[in-house]
Amino acid sequence: MIYLLLVLLSISIVRADYKCVCNYNVEKGVFAKESQDAKALGYLYEFDCKPVVSQASSTSSGWTVIAFEHQIGYVFKDPQTRVEVCQGDPTDSVQLPTGAGSLTTVTMETSSSSTEAATTSPTPTTDTTIRTSTTQPTTIRTTTARTLVCPPIVRQSALQEGSMLFINSFDVKCYEMVTQLQSWEYAEKDCNLKGGHLATIGDSKDESSIYNAVKFYGHATWIGLNDKNNEETFEWASGEPVVYLNWHHSRKDIYLHGTEDCVAIGPHTGTWEDVDCTVRYAYICEYDAVYGNYNDTDIRISTPPQTGMYTDGNTMMCQSSVQSAALNDSAALGQYKSSCYELISNIHVTWQHGESLCRDRGGHLAHIKSADEQGFMQYFMDRYSPQHAVWIGLHDTTVEGQFEWSSGVSVSYTNWVPRHTDHFGSHNKEDCVAFIPYKYGQWDDIRCGDSTKLLGDVGEVHPILCQYNLATSPVIG
Repeated sequence: MIYLLLVLLSISIVRADYKCVCNYNVEKGVFAKESQDAKALGYLYEFDCKPVVSQASSTSSGWTVIAFEHQIGYVFKDPQTRVEVCQGDPTDSVQLPTGAGSLTTVTMETSSSSTEAATTSPTPTTDTTIRTSTTQPTTIRTTTARTLVCPPIVRQSALQEGSMLFINSFDVKCYEMVTQLQSWEYAEKDCNLKGGHLATIGDSKDESSIYNAVKFYGHATWIGLNDKNNEETFEWASGEPVVYLNWHHSRKDIYLHGTEDCVAIGPHTGTWEDVDCTVRYAYICEYDAVYGNYNDTDIRISTPPQTGMYTDGNTMMCQSSVQSAALNDSAALGQYKSSCYELISNIHVTWQHGESLCRDRGGHLAHIKSADEQGFMQYFMDRYSPQHAVWIGLHDTTVEGQFEWSSGVSVSYTNWVPRHTDHFGSHNKEDCVAFIPYKYGQWDDIRCGDSTKLLGDVGEVHPILCQYNLATSPVIG
């Protein structure tokens, strides 16, 4: 049986500044040791920031120590990974281990300067939080308490999606924190279907209610602010006037700013950033709260069926050597038309290293020749690696701007992210292409990564998607 738990979410925020590492790569690995061969603790996604940690033992050149998921993590520095000043007191939410090997003494580094921090900050409030989960069809009955609650349709949705609900009693608002990653447009439509809209922040009290949930979640989250209609004329999706702002100090990208029309709130600084609307983030919906009892209605919940026109295919048609390699790699294997695909998600390598690994196994990094193949790839990636970009075979390492597939097939189809060539300062160095599931499977040309004798593969390193002939097919489709 599932129980609906009422928890008081009371996160006190103490004003302070601290050093943090912010990532501007598509994604960046965090490791358990100062080696990219070490166990990966997880990833920093684009715009993620984590606190810098000082320790008694020295750190190897090129590595920064951070607090990551209540552990000590190591990030290798590159031009897209920067030490900045973040806002707030991380010690409230970060518990670091003691006696963990040589890390017997660990203290958070702080900075007395706040020149880079935002001038406004969230004010803490106390809100009611409902944590939910999804299980087999059942009936939920809860204790009787007439108070402010979210509308029934929202509570039903939260149970199905595993969302978090919380009430802002001051403004009589219900908020739903949806952690499924979606574009801004999709998020707004989802909120609309349930009678609401992406969250509006009218003052520091509103922001505190929302920021507490975003900080708890730990990643960037969409809110309703946007300038889609007129550049730099921001408006709320709700139609309410814009009377309060809390921008990140360096939000204006001189190259991409014209395409960054939707606003997300960061989990560590509490400040806002306008980004590409097609990026997929979690989001917060806002609804009018209502007075009622939680047992006004029995809520039927069930896990939605998985649908879609694509499956993993018949992997028994793959060559026996490919099947064996997939088992050894703990890799996902799929078959579509005349090809087999192996997603090796437990390695992170440069583009060239990835191509070499695929070649050694009798294949190459995957090519995509049609919208149909793109559809299969998207469903395949959504099932097995929705949060991580992967290398595919497209590149322009031979002639800048003339893209070719490593397999040698002609380029007849592309699915670029909008304005992928607009990185004027670095575009001629971005010669290798990644497939990004959390951007609707769009492709982006990025740096190819670097291989070093001392540190191995560094920079842009990602999992790989290899493509092979079927056992009965002489030609890759």
